[in-house]
Amino acid sequence: MTTDQMTPRPPRWRTPVRITLAVLLAALCALALALAALPSVLSSNWMRERVQTTLTEATHLPTTLKILRFSWGDGLLLEGLAIGSGGLDSPNFLCSLERLELRPQVFSVWAKSFGLRLALEGLSLRHELAPAPPTPPEETPATPLPQALKNALQQLRLAAKPSPLSFDLQTDVTMRNINLRVLTPGSATALEVRDFALSIAMPSLRAGVLT
Repeated sequence: MTTDQMTPRPPRWRTPVRITLAVLLAALCALALALAALPSVLSSNWMRERVQTTLTEATHLPTTLKILRFSWGDGLLLEGLAIGSGGLDSPNFLCSLERLELRPQVFSVWAKSFGLRLALEGLSLRHELAPAPPTPPEETPATPLPQALKNALQQLRLAAKPSPLSFDLQTDVTMRNINLRVLTPGSATALEVRDFALSIAMPSLRAGVLT
């Protein structure tokens, strides 16, 4: 008996398994590198200038953005955004924003508990409503009484037995110094909101607690 006949050969299934594991390992390494490089890409001057160019092309108004920063720990930070020139009274002005902070949080992966914090400060927005085209009145057929009662009962059942959520979300939204100006077509008056502030906190989406 020769030496080749005595040496056991590895099973044929080992080679495809090794190739599959190598491909999965390479994919995981590439994903880790992409996630690690994402904050640097989003915080670069190239990305900030790209955002400015995109907003300028979309609005046909000059756009400036002073700070665009992202990190996995602090989230997204945006400061000094201005689209257009002048102020709320100028037709060449669209909006400006002093600061926006968006911070996602992960409290527990196993319990599926997440959080989201949004802080918005110094938003000024000017919007002109377009005239609505006249639409002919549409006649909707009346719902038969048995079907209307059935629909009402179904809505009551859904409201009485809400479906349980598979995750929990905590939100904290703060908005300060919000100024809006809405112009209606064919009218000399405008709807204005000055120095508007709002704060919403929801410790638990499952519990439905809102403050």
